[in-house]
Amino acid sequence: MIPCVIALVRTATMHGNCKAFLVLSSLCSILLLISQIAVFIFDIVIDNLAPMSDVKERWFLVFHNVFYFTTSCLSLVIALERCHAIRNPAAYEQQSVNYFLVLTALFLATLYAVCTVYLIYWHGIYFETIYMMYAIEATVILISAGLYFYSKQRLRDLPYTSDRVNAKYQVVEILEFSRAIVPALVLSAGLKSASLIPTMLWQAGIISYVLCCLFYFTIHALNCILMKATLFYYHRALWKNLQRLLFCASGRISPEPAPAASKEDETKLYFSMIQSSWNQ
Repeated sequence: MIPCVIALVRTATMHGNCKAFLVLSSLCSILLLISQIAVFIFDIVIDNLAPMSDVKERWFLVFHNVFYFTTSCLSLVIALERCHAIRNPAAYEQQSVNYFLVLTALFLATLYAVCTVYLIYWHGIYFETIYMMYAIEATVILISAGLYFYSKQRLRDLPYTSDRVNAKYQVVEILEFSRAIVPALVLSAGLKSASLIPTMLWQAGIISYVLCCLFYFTIHALNCILMKATLFYYHRALWKNLQRLLFCASGRISPEPAPAASKEDETKLYFSMIQSSWNQ
């Protein structure tokens, strides 16, 4: 996950707002994984290796699920940010990172997660919160799929004006991101659905709490890792940066100094990558 965050920061062919939200989502996933490690260490320290219920682990589970729901809400924020970008791509491309917007969105996503976890653990409202989560996931998938087809149409219909280059740069970015995020979200929705099965089996008394935690935490960890891996794999710029970072870290290649590319050069390279993929 940490290499993914570094690769995100180093990716130039992505608007700062979208990049900031993706970095925050990745950091929440890292914190989620840390919370899982923390609960295992806690159980070892207090000699609670075979717990019968979640009483002693309650606060670890609270933080774990806060990070879990925050990542889901941030996915919706990213989809809405991409919708805003496509409205006026030429003007949006010239804008820098809006830190107030990023921090406000993070606050609202965290507030939603805290309220959801409060309803689960203090009021026993389980199924309603599950429905809310699936509604968010379905909304994000539909918005991202719609953005993909709309951005393809918008790219063909861009007027030949002085702002065409900036607009095309942003529209291609949205098209590339939408193409990559849809399979990642579908995979994530499938894994999140699978994570509910052991919980329901435990509540029905079919499996023990230990087995429930084993499957529940494992599926959540796989969701964090595989969702980001799928996004990076289908997003050419992110995948290329991640490969370069991993190869450099392993010592297989050594980075060579090169002159900094201008934004026009990066634009031409990015367009050529997209065009080659369409021709395949």
